Formats: sequence, structure tokens, C-alpha cells
Amino acid sequence: MALSNKTLQSIESLDFSTIKEDLKLYLSNQDVFKDYDFEGSGMSILLDVLAYNTHHMGFYANMLANEAFLDSCVLRSSAVSLAKSLGYSPRSRRGSEIVVDVYLSPQSREDELITLVNSRSVRILERELFSTSFGDKNYFFYSTGTYYFRYEGQDSNGDPIIVARDVLLREGKLKTETFVVNASNESQKFILSDINVDDRSIVVFVKSSFNESEGIVEPWRRSVNIVENDVGSRVFFVQETYDGKFEIYFGDGVLGRSIENGNIILVTYASCSGEESNGAGITDNPPSNPSFSYLRNQEDEIQFSREVRVKRNSFNKPMAASGGQEKETRDSIRYYAPKVYETQDRAVTLNDYIALLQQSYSGSIKSIHAWGGEDNDPPEYGKVFISVRPVVGFFITTQEKINLENNILARKNVVTVTPRIRDPEYIFITPSVNLKYKDNELSTSVSIIEDTAISYIRDFGVENLSAFEKNFYSAQMIKNLLEIDTSLKSCTIDISFYKKFTPIFNSKFTYSVSFENKLTELSANNYINSSTFFTFGKGENSLNLPSVAAYFKDNGRGKISLYQRSDDTLLVENYGTINYETGKIDLKSSTFLLPSSLEAYEITIFAKPFDEDIFSKRNTILEIDPENVNVSLTPITTTRI
Repeated sequence: MALSNKTLQSIESLDFSTIKEDLKLYLSNQDVFKDYDFEGSGMSILLDVLAYNTHHMGFYANMLANEAFLDSCVLRSSAVSLAKSLGYSPRSRRGSEIVVDVYLSPQSREDELITLVNSRSVRILERELFSTSFGDKNYFFYSTGTYYFRYEGQDSNGDPIIVARDVLLREGKLKTETFVVNASNESQKFILSDINVDDRSIVVFVKSSFNESEGIVEPWRRSVNIVENDVGSRVFFVQETYDGKFEIYFGDGVLGRSIENGNIILVTYASCSGEESNGAGITDNPPSNPSFSYLRNQEDEIQFSREVRVKRNSFNKPMAASGGQEKETRDSIRYYAPKVYETQDRAVTLNDYIALLQQSYSGSIKSIHAWGGEDNDPPEYGKVFISVRPVVGFFITTQEKINLENNILARKNVVTVTPRIRDPEYIFITPSVNLKYKDNELSTSVSIIEDTAISYIRDFGVENLSAFEKNFYSAQMIKNLLEIDTSLKSCTIDISFYKKFTPIFNSKFTYSVSFENKLTELSANNYINSSTFFTFGKGENSLNLPSVAAYFKDNGRGKISLYQRSDDTLLVENYGTINYETGKIDLKSSTFLLPSSLEAYEITIFAKPFDEDIFSKRNTILEIDPENVNVSLTPITTTRI
């Protein structure tokens, strides 16, 4: 018997109660059950079972359809599987990295050790182990290449300086797994047992048998581009399985050399801790209290002690391990897989460069921007510039820049184009806000309104700025500030900003700093574009004074002069120029001396924008300085005439 039209109207509904009501309606329209009491009989239980079954089948069909498409999939394993069809390999867990210097101190036969060093016989081999404690855990790091020690003369005590510099260490416990190829098992797979594999560390050796040693000498190469493979290419491939582990597989004899029955496959890899190890590698007082132990696995001809010193940045602060990441998330895969597919694994357009870097570092990159050399200031043709804002901190490390340029971009860009990583430049905004209110309309206290306004301004910077190509519009901030309380009737904002730069100390250089926004020239006969104090080179001032604490400021007419900090004595009249229209400040060639304290490692230039709206260009990022947000509230008074 056909269903009635009335029953068919809700057939698309999949919830339990509607399905049950539809079934009851259908049965009540039949002559056999016309006057049947469905609620007071055993038929009600049967209808419940049928409705539950229909509901579950509908939900399953809906989920099955969702998981078949990348845009709507819910499970990460589905996103991983669907991304394979786009040629996208989701990022594995990543161990943090740190750059160190390793020093040797001979305990005897000093001359013989120097001779061995000069002959390049003393070295750190690839995958030698180091260890360090961080928090309440111990972490292992391994060397990512072979590094040779060298003799660099003697220190102030006459002891030899023997050091391997810029040793890149990566966090992870090294493990080895062995597989035997069984040709009779057509479904055999080579799956690594550890779920925390850093896929950058995977090395594969293939031997014909257990007694054969040739396969140990030369590892097989991981293939990332099938165009480079032929019949004899000793390559392997890596893919993530549905349960988050990693599978090793090989060529078929056409695209890469195939493996044979009885072959022995040895796989070594690092099991890493991801984000957990970020920050490891420094102590309160390095290098006098070294944080790393060098677990040497070689027999030394001459006994010597080893000391690992963590590298320091330009502010003389030790640089901890960084770059550790968790596995790429489902949302990240859904977002980046189509974008990387558009690049076809090559970098031609600016968007290609952005997509490739986002794929490799999506977990640690907050914002990224690229521009052509022809748009640079000054223009540098034949280059493309990329600027990266990390999630943590303001800049990526020097080692990360080298890795991005050489290991990711240089292999995939056009031959005639050179990629370069540039640090982002930051302009820090310091708003001073005055809110006027009617006292009789206050819904809360003035102090609460003030605190709320300060919190809003800080959040405004995080949510609306702090990334490339984000502009500051004062009207947007004013509108939202006035909505804090109904008593607020007026809002005025006075905007100042500043920019920092780190000079090259003890060397003579010319510097150029650009605010990229029009600047105010003069305000009430006060010079408004100035710097913080710094140590100025001896003999370079017009008074030929010894090294002095100094600062510079403009005269409101495009000229910058240098003054002594203590009494504002003029040191150099024509120290530089300022272009108020472009916001560019040029300082003449001068020497900045290395200060005795850390407070002056950066020089801050304060300026006043011409407009209350500030714009970001190229690699400039706008930030609101959360420590310099000023809010004042003024009551509105009415005078009767």
C-alpha cells in the first residue's frame, strides 16, 4: 500500500521522535490498525526499535557522506586520507631545535690534539646524542649533521680554543625498527610502532639479507617528487595511516627501485616530544653552568673534556630550543591541503611561497607575507622576500631562516628567483584615550569603566592587529569604547607610536628607519620625534668628547641632531634627516658602542603620526603596547546661561 501524501511531508526528518510519529501515522491510516492504541501496547516498543534503527542509519549515512569530503569531514583520519588525493602530506610531530657551540679542553698531549683537529680527524658525527634537563624531565637531542672541530687560537689564559660552531641539535629519542620482506604476504605493510615520529628524522637502509652489509653503507633517499625517480632510484615514501602512525613503502620498479623477497629493512627515526621541549637547553647562568651533556659514542685517541655552550642572541641572552610542534590538526589540513595543491609543489607566484611555508610550519606561524623584489625599498630585482611572524615571540631564529630558504624554498622556486627571509618590522602604538561621561547616567563606577576600557584596547590590538596587512582605524576603536557604558558620550584618542632597531655595535654604519606613515612636523614648538638614550662613539661628535650617553631628535624642519643625555649639549648638528611625508628617518654613518647593561641593546625612536589612522605596509606589523595604554575619564559639566 502506498504512503499517503501527509506521511511523505516529513520523510526528510531523521530525529527519533519524528520518525516514530511518522510510523504511527502511517499505521493508523491502515484499516487493520485504524483504532489501535499504539502507546498502550507492545507495538510501542517495536516502533521504538524501528525508529531508533532508522535514526541511527540516517545519522551513519550523513556522517559517511561528510567524511567523504575534505570540507565537511569531522575525523582527523578522514582529513589525512582525503589530503592524499591532493598530494598533501600532513605535518608530523616536530622536535624542537637549538644551535650550540661545542668546546674541547685537552687533558693531555695538547699539541697532538691540535694536529688531529687541523687534519679534520676530530668531529661530531651525525646523530650523536646530547641530553639536557628542562622542568622535571630529561630530554635527548641529536646532531643533524657532521661537524668538524677547529683550532681558533688561544684564550686570555693561553689555553687553546678548540670548538665546533653552530651545531644544530634536534630533540628526540633515536629508535630502530627492522622488517623482513615477505613476498607471499600481499598485504604486508611497514608501519612504525611509535606514534610520535618526527618524519624529518626517518632514515631507511635496505639489505638483501642479514649477512649482507652493503645496504648499511648508503641509506635510501626519501622521495618528495616522483619526477626525480626512475627504475633504479633507491627511494622510499612515507605516509600517515588512519591511526596516526607512519608507513614506509617503496617503488614498484618503474617509479623507484622495488624491494625483493627476503630483503631486510632497517628504519631509524626520532621519537620527539613536540611542543613540550620548547624552552629546553638553557640554565640560569650558561655557559659557566652548562645545560647540555655530550654523550659521545666514539673512542677518542686523546682524552679531553667537552663543554656545550648555548648560542646567545644580539641581546646577549641565551637562546633556548624552539620550533617543537604537535601533529598538524584536522582544521589545518582542511585549510592548507587545497592551497598547497594549487601550488603543484612549486613556487612561482607569491601565494605559492606563502602556501609552501604554511604547510611546513603551520603550527608555529601566526602570520606570513611575501612581496617581490621590485616592490622592495630599495628595489632588488630577481628576488622574492618573505616575512614570518611566529606564534611565540616576534622573530624566528637564524637557523629557521636558513632552513626555510635552503631546504624548502630554494628547491621549489624558479631558478632565476632567489628567496630571502626578512624579519618583520614592528610599530608599537601607544594610545591615550579620554572618555567623557554624564555622572547621573553611570551604571557602574568610573574605575570599572576605566579598567574595562584598558582591557578592551589591549584585546583590540590582539584581535585586530598583530599580523601583516592589518591597519589601525581609530574610528573603530572609538565606536566600541562608547558602547562600554550608556553614560559615555564622547571619546577622543591621541595616538603616538614608536619603533625599535638594533644597531651593529662597535662598527660604523648608516641606518635607515621607516614608519611608513606620514609624521607630524612640529607641535607647540616641541620636538616630537626623538630616540631613547644610547652610547655614542668616542671622537665622532663635534666636541670630540669621549664616549657619551646620547639621544637624537628632530628640529621640526627635517633635520635630526644629536644631544648629550646629561645636559642636552649639542653633539652633532647634522646627524640625520627625517622625511615627514614618508615617515623615513636616515641616520648618518656613526658608531654605536656596546653598552654595559642590557637596557640599551635596542634603540627606540618615538614619533607622532600625522593621522590617527595607521597603515601597515609590506613586512610591517602594528602592535598596541599593552603597558602604555592610557585611559582617562572626564565628567561632562553643563553651565546654565
